[in-house]
Amino acid sequence: GVVAGPLIPIFAGKWLGLVNPVHRLMAGFWIGPLFVLVLAGLGTVLRDERAKERRGQMAADMVNGFSPMALVCAGVLVLSGVVTAWRHLTPFSSLWTTAYGWTLIVKLCLVACVFALGAWNWRRMRPTLGTEDAAVAIRRSATKELSVAALVLVATAILVSLPSPRPPARVPAQPAGAGPSAPAKGPTS
Repeated sequence: GVVAGPLIPIFAGKWLGLVNPVHRLMAGFWIGPLFVLVLAGLGTVLRDERAKERRGQMAADMVNGFSPMALVCAGVLVLSGVVTAWRHLTPFSSLWTTAYGWTLIVKLCLVACVFALGAWNWRRMRPTLGTEDAAVAIRRSATKELSVAALVLVATAILVSLPSPRPPARVPAQPAGAGPSAPAKGPTS
């Protein structure tokens, strides 16, 4: 129900209705498993005294198994986020003229930090894995990534509580030559 419920717009032919559920789903598929990897996976491996000589390789296997899913989820997350922002920022100038826009900017700055930490972990930390010291280092770095992701969730909670900017109200056009109507005059006595 949690996954299928938001997909109901497919059956109604409302494909744009999928943007927000897909955005939330991809964020969950990236950050949720990262949370489990850091706390349960790496935490358990680094404490396991029976596998002391294999800790580094076990950590490398877990991180390498997680990375492809994280990359796909991050790509879809960006795409769905851009579409969501495009739909909500009407007019675009509301990005810098409304509380909604300012909050979105804060969220985007935090998201950029999460992406930067994730890129660091993927490009710099992951290739060094294989030793226990490298496993400790990537756990520390991934914990920072999770901490900033928690701030993204706070910013998102504030963002969804704010009203979306609305396009300016359109004033109906009057036919050419029609000026303001004069009040009707009643009979004079």
